[in-house]
Amino acid sequence: MELMSQNWSGQEKHQRATLSNKMERLKNFKQIKSLRKAKDIFCSGILSSLTQTKLKRFKEIKVLDCSGRGKVAVYSEAKTKRKVVIKTISKNADKAKLSSILDDIEKFKNINHPNLAKFVDSFEDTNNYYLIIEHPEGTDLRTFMNGKPLHEIVAIKILYQALNGLLELHNNGIVHKDIKLENIFLDDAGNVKLCNFGTRRILELEGTNVSKGRTNEYTA
Repeated sequence: MELMSQNWSGQEKHQRATLSNKMERLKNFKQIKSLRKAKDIFCSGILSSLTQTKLKRFKEIKVLDCSGRGKVAVYSEAKTKRKVVIKTISKNADKAKLSSILDDIEKFKNINHPNLAKFVDSFEDTNNYYLIIEHPEGTDLRTFMNGKPLHEIVAIKILYQALNGLLELHNNGIVHKDIKLENIFLDDAGNVKLCNFGTRRILELEGTNVSKGRTNEYTA
């Protein structure tokens, strides 16, 4: 009986030690989880603060397109007065499409071509990604034409420059998918810049004004 009592006593001590170790590990796990959560909240606060600081440089002029998954708007930079386009992309969008858009942004950073709107900046906060590109000077082709046909020489010059810009995108693995009059800008000297690339799939995320990557009004 005494031997059995000693055995039970030893087992009980072992069980208590095991339980104590488990409780300690659980406590440590909760502390680590709490620290990670605190870190996430802290980092989230920093991201939001940095984003707000960057966005304060700009004043919204006009919204070009908006859906539950993204927004495209024209802004004016406070100090320089230059116009830019800021594209806001929700992180709640479809992961595969979002990954493809972010891949395009990374490629776009390395592009510098006279017939393409230039990359300015990109950043993120906890809810959105932001892409800033220049807003080309001059007017879009639809406004320029004003409902009238172009002279053949003028049309060839515009088409040649637009195709050069499009070729540069393709050479960098980016498909525009939304070529239209509103996305071709001309300055006073007749220089052409393509814009709006990178917004096409933001709109696709909810189907706003786009069918299979094309603006419905331009689909035959």
